[in-house]
Amino acid sequence: EGVTLTNPNGAAINNQCGKTLYVVLADGSYNTFADGTTYADVDDEDCKGAFFSEGQVVFSGYGSLKVEARGRHGIASDDYLRFRPGGRYYVHATSGHGMKANDGITIDGSVINVEVDGDSYKGLSSDSHVTVSGGRTTLITRGDCTITTTAGVADTTSCAALKCDAAFAMSGGTLRMLSTGDAGKGLNAGTTINVTGGDLVAVAMG
Repeated sequence: EGVTLTNPNGAAINNQCGKTLYVVLADGSYNTFADGTTYADVDDEDCKGAFFSEGQVVFSGYGSLKVEARGRHGIASDDYLRFRPGGRYYVHATSGHGMKANDGITIDGSVINVEVDGDSYKGLSSDSHVTVSGGRTTLITRGDCTITTTAGVADTTSCAALKCDAAFAMSGGTLRMLSTGDAGKGLNAGTTINVTGGDLVAVAMG
């Protein structure tokens, strides 16, 4: 409720518990979290973002949350991220993805704005699925692709407004995606794309 928290040496929030973390934004409150450009090493702690959790994260409430990520990802979980209706979220990342989850990202509602500046980064990045059923989500990436060569084989990684390694499903809400720079993508899904409702626009400019 009205928190401004900056850690110049690492994450603003670093939750090392593997159980569910419930983040409730107090009605009408404005909250800001920011990390540093470099992270101090902590034994046995793998911290991946300005707002990081080893376990699941469920966001709710009718306040606002701004995350400024300058060293790593913006909001990251080694499990899943879920956004319930009501909140307003803004994430700006310059050294990683805007939001990153290992086990999926679910958007039930809320207003979510993600901006990423940097080569090959994603607005939303999930190693599993992404599901959108409500709210208004805007994802913008600005950056070119990166090329790495291993044993003579070149691998190209480009920006994407939304990237998931499994299925993408949308049944409601509004989703706007813009990716600029060389080889930028709007929506990149590893398996299926299933849109049964809502309003979706993807633009790639590069």
